[in-house]
Amino acid sequence: MFNRACLALALLAGVFVTVMSPGPAHAVTDSWAEWAPVSGTSNDYSTTMTQRSAGFPAAQMASDSRANVALPSGASTFLDASTPPGAKYGSSRNSAYINLRPKADTPTGASTTTYAFANPTPDTGWAFVLGDIDSDQVQVQATDENGEDVPATEISSWFQGPFNYAGGTDQPTWNPATSTLTGNPTATDTNGASGWYEPDIRLTSLTFVFTRRAGFPVYQTWFVSRARPIGGTVADVSTSGSCPVESSVLTLVSPYGETLATTSPAADGTYSFGDFATQDGYTVRLSQPDGCAIVGQTEATVSNRGEDGDPASRADFEVRQVIPQAISGTVRDDAGAPVPGATVTLTRPDGTTATTTTGTDGSYLFDDNAVGTGYSVTLTVPEGYTAGPDGTTRSDITVDDTPITDQDFVVNQLAGVSGTVTGGGSGLGGVQVRLVPA
Repeated sequence: MFNRACLALALLAGVFVTVMSPGPAHAVTDSWAEWAPVSGTSNDYSTTMTQRSAGFPAAQMASDSRANVALPSGASTFLDASTPPGAKYGSSRNSAYINLRPKADTPTGASTTTYAFANPTPDTGWAFVLGDIDSDQVQVQATDENGEDVPATEISSWFQGPFNYAGGTDQPTWNPATSTLTGNPTATDTNGASGWYEPDIRLTSLTFVFTRRAGFPVYQTWFVSRARPIGGTVADVSTSGSCPVESSVLTLVSPYGETLATTSPAADGTYSFGDFATQDGYTVRLSQPDGCAIVGQTEATVSNRGEDGDPASRADFEVRQVIPQAISGTVRDDAGAPVPGATVTLTRPDGTTATTTTGTDGSYLFDDNAVGTGYSVTLTVPEGYTAGPDGTTRSDITVDDTPITDQDFVVNQLAGVSGTVTGGGSGLGGVQVRLVPA
């Protein structure tokens, strides 16, 4: 296999961020890849291949092909709808492809061309095509998402068959044991003999070893990918007031942690990021509007591998308006009886206070408290009682989108004192006092 040192060429690691307007889901989008200009000299070429499906990782290509490497425009040579890949993904007309050669025009002068992906590829929804395989042969090699060599049996499962894009009868043959596509038996230079492949596992690299059998051969490579929409709904479930869902911000993150896109819903709550490469593992995250709370999940993992509008490709969320909340509790004695008329003081985070007294059932309530942290409630112990074991202050109370309850106090009732005075004779001498519980 190609020396892995060659993979040290810099990968495209930039983050693609875009803001897209919401829109409805629509038909699948298939696009043939784009190429950066080829740089280098004979036996040392490089370029970048970028699938046009957003979210598909770019690939840095390195090749020791001899001169001349070229990027034809696809205007005159292309895969039309009569070819198997063209029938599935659409015509490649006016989409560039790359022409490569052997390292040397000898049977032992094979060239090695490696595409190193910035992140593992999707495991569905893309293909590559090897064209003009006649007086030559090309071996396919790959590494999986863990960087391990992909076995020949797996690579062979990607092979979708031979065809001839020029309408001729010449077609190459595939050897599954060696993962090699070989031209016609006589190594005759013809036109259009091709084979195509659809990988079904995540790859970190793809390598082609191209060998001359006769003449001065060249081979062609196309890449194509499929994209489907990702979207969903942000629903306002407020029971009082309303939450402006269109002020929500949703972020789409790749399976590898890259921010790919942001968007906001329409007034009806629907949103779409647009089309992205078909794979699972995307994450959609929601940031709620000011004054609103998220009900339930704040992020969701989605997959757009299925059909448009598949539930797995949707991330639905709920928000509601935050209503200022009440803080309430009770004051009871150590026997469980309510203590009416007890004074309770609320201290707000800004230092202001409010005071109330308990009702006949021992309850108290402070309403209309804004969201925040640092509230406290303090009980003034009424006459005839002492503080209970849990004290007289409830501190570090946080008000969010639910009422604060059970801020309770217990006080201990003091014992009462009563008695009688008795005397022997007319004076008060010898008074005896006896204390009895009230």
